[in-house]
Amino acid sequence: LGIVTADDQANWVALEVGNLLENLVAKIFYKKSGLEIFQVKKMFRHPLYPFMLADVDYFVRLPDGETAILEIKTTNYNATDAWWQDGREIVPPYYEAQGRHYMAVMDADKVFFCCLYG
Repeated sequence: LGIVTADDQANWVALEVGNLLENLVAKIFYKKSGLEIFQVKKMFRHPLYPFMLADVDYFVRLPDGETAILEIKTTNYNATDAWWQDGREIVPPYYEAQGRHYMAVMDADKVFFCCLYG
């Protein structure tokens, strides 16, 4: 899938920078959307399928009271092609799969992705 492993020494700086920028990107999402965001620092497990886990970055409180998922991503200018197709912004398939998995674990109907290009 093109996913970087945590022990990939060549990419440790990019992974660390992504972690450090997570709160900033979440704040940008809040300021641009006006939607309340909050964190719950725990690993979630599906109630029927214990092998299904979710480490959700943030949750979003929608105006109707529903709770959605917010996943924070960062990328560099060399990887922006993964986020664009035919002139339209997309979510790369490997992140879409992560979002759908988290939706299943959390019984959520919506997931937002906020990506900082830099």
